[in-house]
Amino acid sequence: RLTRRVAALPGWVFVAAAMVVAVVWFCKWSFVTHVFQNDEDQYVYLSRWLQTDFPASLFAFDIYGRGLQRLEVWLLAIPSALFDSPWSLRGGRLLNAIAFASTAIPVYLLGRRLALRPAWAALPAALTIAVPWAVVTTSFLTENVAYPAFMWAVWAIFRAATAPHWRNDLLALALLIVAGAARSGLLILAPVFPIVVAAVGL
Repeated sequence: RLTRRVAALPGWVFVAAAMVVAVVWFCKWSFVTHVFQNDEDQYVYLSRWLQTDFPASLFAFDIYGRGLQRLEVWLLAIPSALFDSPWSLRGGRLLNAIAFASTAIPVYLLGRRLALRPAWAALPAALTIAVPWAVVTTSFLTENVAYPAFMWAVWAIFRAATAPHWRNDLLALALLIVAGAARSGLLILAPVFPIVVAAVGL
């Protein structure tokens, strides 16, 4: 009976449970990490610098030399503005862990749109955050936000192509911008959007 009750639970319950476990696990390890790479030092410094001339500093290009790739810095700026170190750093690690774990949501939604049953759609969603690549959550690097931003953009492109509506198109464009802000290399997804829509339309 217990097995049947568990199997009858909505798929999002499994996804949420996997995300909670992942965030707790990621934070456990990231909170005890005290070694910084050069890139991490730069991102932390820039997140604190944003407060000097907010909100103009969000889009300044003279100090920040990484172009559009600034989502991680914006994310780290939130706890940096609210707390002093070390709590600001722990807050940044928590936000990175949540961002990384959120990858499971678009994967689950993709599975459901591909007609997978809720429990089966939850399986690949959980596996996408139970990967060796999750070690990046112990650092302040762009991969923490680039990974979920990529999957959110892929889901939005698929949704816009299979359920044509101007709102879905706008959502896809917005998430493509977010993906580009997370990692400039993800701008390669921009031409994929019209190609996929055209291919599905044909």
